[in-house]
Amino acid sequence: MAPFSASILRSSLVCAALFAMGCQAEMPVEPPPPAAALPTVGTLAFDDIDLFGCGLTLLPPGTDARADGFYLFSGLPDDTDPTGSMRMKLDDEVVNFVRTETSGEELIGGQFASQTFVSQDGQTTVVVEITQTADPGDQEVLAIEGATIRIEQEGESLTLEAVGDTGC
Repeated sequence: MAPFSASILRSSLVCAALFAMGCQAEMPVEPPPPAAALPTVGTLAFDDIDLFGCGLTLLPPGTDARADGFYLFSGLPDDTDPTGSMRMKLDDEVVNFVRTETSGEELIGGQFASQTFVSQDGQTTVVVEITQTADPGDQEVLAIEGATIRIEQEGESLTLEAVGDTGC
């Protein structure tokens, strides 16, 4: 019976050693929750929006608004319109924004050098900074040769360079 007892004793020691090692092994750490992804910015076609008239259009540099679309359209604010005065295409959906702040020079078409917009659901803020304009010779249109569009959502931000115009 002695050999049988030694065998059991050896097996018990091996199991105890494996158990002890397993207890000291680090437990896998749960990965942090994924960071909130910023929306994908698309371009609007003229048919994508329901705002018309005076306003601001901004588009990617080197593109044509009629062929390639534009990043945003900001019309004249209307206090009676609950859908807001600015539209962008984010994650393939047209999103309505309300202008909440303005500063800097007032421009043709009811726009300003700096404007802040907030989406109707309050989740996304867009800050438009117009940095360079040029007179195209038309009294009712102002060419925008430099602008930035900063999209902010849940502490993350994305900045796009843009060109365009504002007018009536």
